[in-house]
Amino acid sequence: MALPLINVYAYTMGGIGPVETKDLSALSKLSEKNGVPFYAGRFYPKNHDAKWQLFNLGFNSQTAPWMTWEDLGPTQIWMLPAFEDERITKLKVSIDRIDLWPERNSSDNDLPPWEQTQWDDQMQQRLWGSTDLTLEGTTELAGSGGCIDPGITITQNMTSSALTLGYVGIAELTGHFTEYAFYDQELQIMNGESYGMPQMRGQAWIYFNEYQPDETLNAQEATEEQLYNYKEFWRVRSDGVWIRRNAEPPTKGKLEFKDTVGGLPEDMEHWIVPLDSEYSQWLNSDIDVADTFGNTKWDYHTKYLQQTDPPIAYTSPNEISIPGMGQMLTYKPSNLDTVVYTIKAAAEVLVVPDVMPGATREWWKDVSQNAAETYGAYLASNIWYFYLPVRFNGTKMADRTEFLLNRAGIKRRDEPYYVAP
Repeated sequence: MALPLINVYAYTMGGIGPVETKDLSALSKLSEKNGVPFYAGRFYPKNHDAKWQLFNLGFNSQTAPWMTWEDLGPTQIWMLPAFEDERITKLKVSIDRIDLWPERNSSDNDLPPWEQTQWDDQMQQRLWGSTDLTLEGTTELAGSGGCIDPGITITQNMTSSALTLGYVGIAELTGHFTEYAFYDQELQIMNGESYGMPQMRGQAWIYFNEYQPDETLNAQEATEEQLYNYKEFWRVRSDGVWIRRNAEPPTKGKLEFKDTVGGLPEDMEHWIVPLDSEYSQWLNSDIDVADTFGNTKWDYHTKYLQQTDPPIAYTSPNEISIPGMGQMLTYKPSNLDTVVYTIKAAAEVLVVPDVMPGATREWWKDVSQNAAETYGAYLASNIWYFYLPVRFNGTKMADRTEFLLNRAGIKRRDEPYYVAP
């Protein structure tokens, strides 16, 4: 069997450290939920800013969760054979599972209690992966090198068994944890012709022709004022776009969007439903867009439309670009706060017999290629699990909010020729 190298100073050096005593209760609850039989240690990203504490042996550390978007320097996971006659021929490290950190509802946490809905169940099942116990089992959403989060790259088998003679297996993690896990963020906007969006006249006509509950009124009978003041509420979420047509903002009080008991938008139409292969485009997981508009779909549904030939319906041919969003109402951050990534290390171990034909160092040069073929009967899979809590970092929200607000068509009320970035 293979054993992980547990470093009691991993909280400063990086790598696998012991389970912190404060996490024992949370890990017990976590195992009950996700089926992981045993967490052998905590993964510590390399932290050059951490101070050495010689008498702090890791068990008693009070390490805060890692933050999203924080650079993860090259951090290695080492596996060693447990017995003298064993050699590691292959090491595969993957991150296939995300869960809500169980300490969210603890008595010493000042966060509001988390209420899991049916929608949360569906999104977590779709996005948060699995805990497949087989060596090759990985989620279909895995990113580079076998990580469910596209911001992390895992380099497998850093040193071949031919060079290390099978005495050590090494994998390395680099990158940053994105907001992939924090699917509950939401952009709430209001669109209408009166917000500098002339193309919304077309949506008004469609509504009065097809959606109007009062059959006595159609688009031909709608007044100019009704068409001009037609508005839509949009909720752009990780599960697509929800719309309330012919919406009326309150004249007094606060505008609030309610959800059903199951977690779906109340009194709204699910207008755009993503394909399973498109969900990553609705999550804030692309670093190239995360600093500006959040994700590619938020960008798509808010950016200015370029004039076409023939012109976009109900727009002036002289307008070079037209707002794609009327007014941003709210940018709703994630309420998940902290999640935990499960890291799986699976090693293939070759048991070397005492008497072995051609047991020379030349044989070891080819062991990684022919071990499975020649000594398949001696191969055994060894799987270990480690954990890493990751907390939502809201620092990028300010920049995103500024970029999104600058795209609002309402700005054209004061500047008729305003063009957003």
